[in-house]
Amino acid sequence: ISIYTVDAWTGALRFHAYQEHDAPDAGAEQVLVHDNGRFVFVANRGEQDQASTLTSYVADEDDGSLALVGHVPIAEGPHHMSVRPDGLFHYATSYATHQVFAYAIDPATGALSLVGTIGTNTGPVRLEFDALGRFLFVAHGPSADITIFSIDDVDGTLSLDVGGFNYYRFVPSDVDVDPLGSYVYFTFEVTNNLVAYEVDPLTGALGRLLEASTTGSPSAVGVHPHGGYAYVASTETNTIDFFGLHPVTGQPALLETYAAGGAPCEIEMDESGRYMYVLNADSDDVSVFAIDQNTGELGALQTIRSRAAATSVSVLRGDRPALPESAQLYVLNRESDDLTAFAADPETGLLTRLGANVLAGAAPNEIATDPFGRFAFVTNADDQSLRVYRIDAND
Repeated sequence: ISIYTVDAWTGALRFHAYQEHDAPDAGAEQVLVHDNGRFVFVANRGEQDQASTLTSYVADEDDGSLALVGHVPIAEGPHHMSVRPDGLFHYATSYATHQVFAYAIDPATGALSLVGTIGTNTGPVRLEFDALGRFLFVAHGPSADITIFSIDDVDGTLSLDVGGFNYYRFVPSDVDVDPLGSYVYFTFEVTNNLVAYEVDPLTGALGRLLEASTTGSPSAVGVHPHGGYAYVASTETNTIDFFGLHPVTGQPALLETYAAGGAPCEIEMDESGRYMYVLNADSDDVSVFAIDQNTGELGALQTIRSRAAATSVSVLRGDRPALPESAQLYVLNRESDDLTAFAADPETGLLTRLGANVLAGAAPNEIATDPFGRFAFVTNADDQSLRVYRIDAND
């Protein structure tokens, strides 16, 4: 699991750490952050024809590191997870067994406990709630349809009171709901469409159909946290389509298209709606955009590398801004051909010398450290050499 800090003023990402995923089975496929900013859930695909697991973590509020809570079994994946808006229940699909699993979330620890399962149509791939957490919309691949479940407010169990719908007989690639719960938006890769349905506030049934064309094969859709805008990623054109949503009818209208990385596959926005993070599968990076709060337009901020074959991105809300802290300072001494190490006090910034100087080459002129703080690299002008130093993790 890769951990990045988010600059609270610019939205830019800064690599923080890698953490080994502590799961009994391989194939981490989705990471999901609880709205309370404390719990993190990871779905593990596992080996073929074997049961998989869901892993729970508690996130450290200071450095984002994850402490293992435990695992619960789930049927074979692939899986997709979502947490009910009130934060009390966790739901996950099993593509192989055509089921939805419901779990209660321990409010103190984040541990999951199974409360029930229910069968759904063939190959569930995405799930999303209405704004009040009364209905669950499940999109399916092979059966190319959407099933709507009612959710028991007390125990979180699902029931098929509303029923299912078959749309176009094409596979929906993603689903999202506007913040008021009035409309649910689906993307369809085959037809290159963004489709909206009006949600009945009493029954959850889908009514009037609204649609708009996208510029390419859409892979993901994200509705702005404050409503009014939707963003659609296309793996075919490597772009993000920006749609305005009519405030009365919900009708999407394409306003602009922006370049993304290679094969954008997932869209995530921070809670404030100021920044968007797009995971790019082919280029192995994340595109960061600023969202204009008045117009919804995007401004490209940054592209930052991810590890190969990244599958999911999720933003954890902190109680305070994440600020980088300097732990050590290294000074090159050109006249004496060595370098001096200092410890930096994180509160005051005052420096304390660490041991004796370390020999460098002839006339050292540049120094750089790797992102993990493990190595320092020093170039030396007079002997045209590069020296590599190991940094002690303890001091």
